[in-house]
Amino acid sequence: MQEVLIEAGGVSKKFCKNLKRSLWYGTKDLAATFLGLSENRTTLRQDEFWAVKDVSFQLRRGECLGLLGYNGAGKSTLLKMLNGLIRPDEGEIRIRGRVGALIELGAGFNPILSGRENVYINGQILGLSKKDIDNRFDSIVDFAAIADFIDAPVQTYSSGMKARLGFAVAAQMNPDVLLIDEVLAVGDIKFRGKCYRRIAELRQAGTCIIFVSHSILSILATCNTGLFLHRGQMLASGNIGDVVAAYEVHSLLEQTTTENAAQNGHFTKNTSLRIETVALQDGTGAACDYLTVGQYATLCISGSATEPLQNVIFSFLIRDCAREDTTSLYFDSETEGIAFDVPTGRFETRLEIPFFGLGPGVYLLKVNARLKNFYVLDADESVRFKVVRSPAFAQGAMFQLPHQWHFETVPSLSAQPTDNV
Repeated sequence: MQEVLIEAGGVSKKFCKNLKRSLWYGTKDLAATFLGLSENRTTLRQDEFWAVKDVSFQLRRGECLGLLGYNGAGKSTLLKMLNGLIRPDEGEIRIRGRVGALIELGAGFNPILSGRENVYINGQILGLSKKDIDNRFDSIVDFAAIADFIDAPVQTYSSGMKARLGFAVAAQMNPDVLLIDEVLAVGDIKFRGKCYRRIAELRQAGTCIIFVSHSILSILATCNTGLFLHRGQMLASGNIGDVVAAYEVHSLLEQTTTENAAQNGHFTKNTSLRIETVALQDGTGAACDYLTVGQYATLCISGSATEPLQNVIFSFLIRDCAREDTTSLYFDSETEGIAFDVPTGRFETRLEIPFFGLGPGVYLLKVNARLKNFYVLDADESVRFKVVRSPAFAQGAMFQLPHQWHFETVPSLSAQPTDNV
């Protein structure tokens, strides 16, 4: 079994919301530490809150842990404690080996000094000699792809350049432990590809990695274990697929429920058609708020018209709430050459989907009724639903298609009968 490089047991950290009171608490705590007085760090004082509460995990050589959670969940606070930037109020952290960290963009860089000088300073902080840094310097600059600017002050670098240099220094030093916060997001596609390949190389060489990202696909493609933080508390840990599923169902659903309560997604004008209900139905025709990948589904609009309408177009748009409202599916009757004549009174239109192939996540359903001249009659975007994983769904995929496997043996050419001449 591989060596354990990170051990965290019951780690907790509290902060104060009030600046003046926070300074006063800090002064009291420093004085108590200096005088050797006992401190009660387990009780919250006025305006204090737990940023991280009772988090425990282990990480071995070659493992990559994906740290998941909504903004403000305590991910960066946990990384800073692991990196030694702040100390926990409760619990214990043990780390074996050299630590490389990329927690905040440009953290550890002196903006006045050049990129070259910062590489040598950071390398010495990591415990390398000048000779060691000399031997790795060209690889660092080549990885960061900033050779033309290596002697320019870091304060003149763009966000992407700082990220490239920071990751290059942390990764090319071959640390035993590598901590990566959401800083790779500022890099371009080519650089991110280099980073993920380098992460794979480090894991193979025995480095253990903690990776923070809001990209579910990046987490699934990079990590083998996961930890889900919510409001400072650990809600799930273990296999990365199980942790991602817990994150999608709990954290994202809570976020979208709050948004849904804060606003009414119904749009209406003084028109002769009104959308009254929008429903997601399962294979039995029952309304539901979640589907399993590959399930039969029906999208249903019910409404009423005060006068006959001709050539009414209906559309369904499904967006992924976890990926900045990315459009995942779009169905429009006009693109399929279909328009409806709606009589006076109540109506219902349904879109049947025999195989709902979207991957696990939380989605927003928008519906629209319009005339062919693009005059919008009514629209609604109040329905949110989730999709949960099925046993056959491939981890890390965004979509699944109905398919069948076939296999047959083919006789070799040498076994084919030959005609005698």
